[in-house]
Amino acid sequence: MARSSFIGLAFVQVFLAIAGTVAWFFVKTRTLEIPPSPPPGTPLYVYEWDFQLITFALVWLPAALISVAILIGVEYIMLKAYQKWLGAAHNRHAP
Repeated sequence: MARSSFIGLAFVQVFLAIAGTVAWFFVKTRTLEIPPSPPPGTPLYVYEWDFQLITFALVWLPAALISVAILIGVEYIMLKAYQKWLGAAHNRHAP
């Protein structure tokens, strides 16, 4: 596999991770409503979209990107090891 196609597929993985995380955030946050009688001492700002967006941007999105970066790194290492093994196997059977 050429390096450029690996990079292209890595960008696709990052895009899909971001799209999936954003979709999960909106589905989760859409159901968020202020309860008719919130528990005593509960700050009401946690039910606001601004607070949820900041929490998403500071916690969930970086966590998803770090996870995908680790996954892409592992895939890259495995691909290099496979290519090395494939090259060694090809050289053994070459005339």
